[in-house]
Amino acid sequence: MTKPTTLKLILSTFILSAVSFFLLSPSSSAATINVAGGNDETVANSNCSLSEAITNINNGDALSYPECVSSNADPFGTDDTILLPDSPNGTITLTADLPQIANSITIQGHGMGVSVVDGGGAWNGLATGNLEDGLGLAITISGVSFEQNAIMGISVCAQTIAVSDVRVQNAGIGSMLGSADTGCLIDSVSVGDSDFSNNGNSAFGGLYIVAASDTTNHPQVTVSRTKVNHNGSLNVIPYDYFGSGLVIMSLCTTDGACLSTTGAHTTLTYVDVSNNTSS
Repeated sequence: MTKPTTLKLILSTFILSAVSFFLLSPSSSAATINVAGGNDETVANSNCSLSEAITNINNGDALSYPECVSSNADPFGTDDTILLPDSPNGTITLTADLPQIANSITIQGHGMGVSVVDGGGAWNGLATGNLEDGLGLAITISGVSFEQNAIMGISVCAQTIAVSDVRVQNAGIGSMLGSADTGCLIDSVSVGDSDFSNNGNSAFGGLYIVAASDTTNHPQVTVSRTKVNHNGSLNVIPYDYFGSGLVIMSLCTTDGACLSTTGAHTTLTYVDVSNNTSS
């Protein structure tokens, strides 16, 4: 039978170890920023706009726009979240292109058709900067519609891309997840419960997934319960090469030195691709 003194010593040692673990372990944080509907402005006032929130997350602080601070009191971290507005003020009207995303980020709305980013036919939606800078980034977009964007509704490069409950319509091109640039290596792309329709009035339309690989990675692409309908493309070089609709391209970025099983592992489930045309 263990003596009481021994039990106390064991318990004290356990508690000390647990406290030391929590004190010495590296902490992670993630800010959550609520943005307002209406015009997407970049002026100092009491409203935090989508552009201002992206800028602060890129910078890792709220110095540029103090009105965009974390609602959960956490400091900016490595995977911050932007919460889009709900109805009846759920539409964000762009007055310029959104700032290019430079860090991992989650864009979360209240549902497509409820949270809306409207480009007015003149401005672009979400994009990363140099498409060779996606290594290590994770981008999640959910519950939002991108409408009437001048060129791209969504054009992002990241190591992990997740899109769900998203609509992109009436954009000049549509959406591109990934890129042919050599630095844009994809581990996984998932698209679910989304709608990419009526795009392509200025070039090519639909949903384009470019899964680039090298000697170290093998991309996983999953598209489920998604519609890609009524997209068009211009029948002129170079846009006639892409066509319209759903295009999944698997590229080797190292001139044939990729894995022996190079090519994206692609899974399509309940995907409606119809009435896409070239003009």
